[in-house]
Amino acid sequence: MEKDQFNHLLCGNIEDLQVKDFLDSCGEEPSTVRWGDPMSKMIESLVEHPTSRAVYVLDEDQKLLGMISFRDIIRLTNAKLGIRGRDVSGSLQYLREAQKDKVDEMMRQPVTVKLSTPLCDALQKMEDVKMNNLPVVDEDGKLVGELSGLKILHLVYCGPEE
Repeated sequence: MEKDQFNHLLCGNIEDLQVKDFLDSCGEEPSTVRWGDPMSKMIESLVEHPTSRAVYVLDEDQKLLGMISFRDIIRLTNAKLGIRGRDVSGSLQYLREAQKDKVDEMMRQPVTVKLSTPLCDALQKMEDVKMNNLPVVDEDGKLVGELSGLKILHLVYCGPEE
């Protein structure tokens, strides 16, 4: 984002800003896999996109079907390594997690924003659901990017990169 463009955006009413105004400068290339992919593909995708904190599961038309958070991945890894909670519910969860081999068995419903979502609403959603990044979808539900909370913080506190 150019400095003049940044200043123009911030001089206006913050309620008028939308996710699409910031996606180019505050977006990330999302980490993605396809429905039915093995767990190894998910890990490869995360390694390719190390700033992403989730993997997004897409269908063949790029529509977002689900997501797997980094925390979910750690829980699965612990189960695969035999590390489990000390109580009965931890043992039961361990047994469920250890059986999962495909990404669609791990995914959960994603929390998304659209390009037209007001930036204030997106930031509030990040806070409400305790997520650092949010997947951005178009009107058809296709994944178009990932809004990065860290990049927004950098832009607000440090200004645009020259």
